[in-house]
Amino acid sequence: MKELRLAGPGHDRGRESVPGGVAADLQSALHGPPVQAADLHRPKPTGGDLPRLPCIKTTRCLRRDWTVVHHGQLYQVRSTVRATHVIVEDRVDGTMRMTHKGRGPLTYQAIVARPLRVASPPKIARPQCTVTPTRAHP
Repeated sequence: MKELRLAGPGHDRGRESVPGGVAADLQSALHGPPVQAADLHRPKPTGGDLPRLPCIKTTRCLRRDWTVVHHGQLYQVRSTVRATHVIVEDRVDGTMRMTHKGRGPLTYQAIVARPLRVASPPKIARPQCTVTPTRAHP
């Protein structure tokens, strides 16, 4: 490599013009046997849910009416869970899964339209009675 640097920027950097047999050294270094013959890949997890690994996990707030908002969509959680937050997993295959503290999947249902709030009748304001303090009051 030093020979290439010393040759300068205008020098043709083809393999034929590399001085001192540097190309042969690079060729043997790049195409030689591996340094370690052992396979260093991790084994596939056993008994686990493989599609769960490459997913996007987002923490969402579980409201008091057991609903969760995710990507602008409202979901009703059907499972009984005592939590304030749930984890929503968006998987690679397009499915969605809700969990809480790594426990099994929670059952949920998409709410198509938000329910309309029932308008309560307006409260009639009662006239306030003015309280005048007694003459002995400081």
